[in-house]
Amino acid sequence: MFEDFKDLRFTSWFELNEFLHNLQNKPPVNNRKESYKSFLKRIERSGIAFITFEYGIDGVSTEIAKYITLVHKILPKVDIHLIGGEFDERFDMAIKEKYRHFTVPGMAGFAKWKLFDLFFHTKLQRGEKQYDNLLKQLWEDTIYLSLQIGTYITQHGIQLLYVVNTNSNPGNVSLALALVLISSYLDVPVISNNHDFYWEAGKSEIDIKYQGTKHGPRDHFFTNSHLPEIFSVIEMLYPWKAKNWLALNINYRQSDLLVNKFDYEPAATGVIGTAIDMQKFKPLDDEERKRDILCQVKQLIADRKGELRSISIEKVLKNKEMQKTPYPFITGLKDNINFDICSDNLLILQPTRIIERKRIELDFLLISALLENSRFNSWLRSGKIENIVLMITGPILKGHEEYFTFLLKEFQRMLLAVELEFVPRIFLSFLFSKLDKPAYIRKEVKPLKIQDLFQLASLVTLPSETEGRGLPIIEACACETPIIAHRYYPESVYAWLVGEHLPSKFRLRPIEFEDRLDTSVIDEVVEHLVKCRKWQLRHNSLVIKKRYCFPLLQNDLEAALEKLYLQLKR
Repeated sequence: MFEDFKDLRFTSWFELNEFLHNLQNKPPVNNRKESYKSFLKRIERSGIAFITFEYGIDGVSTEIAKYITLVHKILPKVDIHLIGGEFDERFDMAIKEKYRHFTVPGMAGFAKWKLFDLFFHTKLQRGEKQYDNLLKQLWEDTIYLSLQIGTYITQHGIQLLYVVNTNSNPGNVSLALALVLISSYLDVPVISNNHDFYWEAGKSEIDIKYQGTKHGPRDHFFTNSHLPEIFSVIEMLYPWKAKNWLALNINYRQSDLLVNKFDYEPAATGVIGTAIDMQKFKPLDDEERKRDILCQVKQLIADRKGELRSISIEKVLKNKEMQKTPYPFITGLKDNINFDICSDNLLILQPTRIIERKRIELDFLLISALLENSRFNSWLRSGKIENIVLMITGPILKGHEEYFTFLLKEFQRMLLAVELEFVPRIFLSFLFSKLDKPAYIRKEVKPLKIQDLFQLASLVTLPSETEGRGLPIIEACACETPIIAHRYYPESVYAWLVGEHLPSKFRLRPIEFEDRLDTSVIDEVVEHLVKCRKWQLRHNSLVIKKRYCFPLLQNDLEAALEKLYLQLKR
């Protein structure tokens, strides 16, 4: 492979296109005549490499941890290798420490990839310097990644790659192209696990103008669709179609699209669900444990004296250093209020990172709408709850610092708009993923987990514009906690997760909204908070047990391995 790479050069995008077309039709080199049992034994002896942009506390990393656990049930002696651009210290420590991991600088995706802005936020024109330079930079980057990853795979004798989202969303075109080269030249089969595709929530200017389609959060991927020689590279790589690749999607609609739109053979696609540990995500009736959780939450947010006092939103906005190096805090209108977190508070939980597409500002609209609801108003005045606390669990993603500042300003604006009597009782708290940090985990005898917050919450929110799957819906339902969720893009992913294609007894029943939080949605939220629809919450947890259990996920993985075997045998 390395000798072949030395002489590969492209003087135009058209040459790269022709090269990829030829590569796509190249048959696998090794046509092994082996049984399925022998195929599995060979993979078990040689090892599997899981590859994605980076490993952290995001949904993709969470899913990979599940896949690894189940792969070991299928192939108990297999060596697992993790390859990524970054390994966050908060990535599942047990997984990280148990298995080999290889960090390749330049593999990270989206805003962390050096050519991302040039590809997707710069409108290129033929003849311009940027147009010509991009091809050269892309190929140099691709060769570097190919040699780094390819050398590691060769040295460890790895014979199966399990790539996640690398060839479905153009977070790093160099990486997608490198994986194509590696799989072709080393003849290593690939399971390409696709959580979402760039075209599921994105359109080109032409489509929007002439077909009347709506703007989507991934329209930027079509910035250079006016240049077919460049955009056809994106279309070929995302997703890549080859004899030794299996496209493993998270719902049947995606597989249907690959067959009907991208001319995939049905046998070259598969579907994989997800699973949840019902021993961890379950209802909590132990009042003593609840008090223990509240005490630990207090310790997470407390100052150095161990006291939990609010910081005024005005002071937070003025303290730029506090925004740059954030630590957990709670804020409200006034400063230095001694906050009793163990009292009867209404805890609204958004268990996401702080990034624009998560639309945390909609939580403020939700609180405002609740305060305008007469039934909720009366309930609040009755003294049954002391305060309303909105808690955001995740960190600020790199590049979204301005969005964090925007959220603080929006919270301040909400406080100035609601009825004066309620203002001192509304608080906003950020945890910045402290409960995932090794220093905290090592310090505590029984450290808090995210499921503890789900169990504690009065209401979970997921107002995201887009989601690859929407795990918080599953996790909240398992804990029998009410959740309000936007019907996020791609809407088909939301519909599949909820189970709209299934009989009612297998469908989840979250509180859902589309374009806005209308009166009926707010009434349903109030009904859950004031009266608690236990029958509906119980129904949701039973659906989770039936549809999102680990044996079903293991079946999906076994089916994917057998499909890949049959694909290679053909």
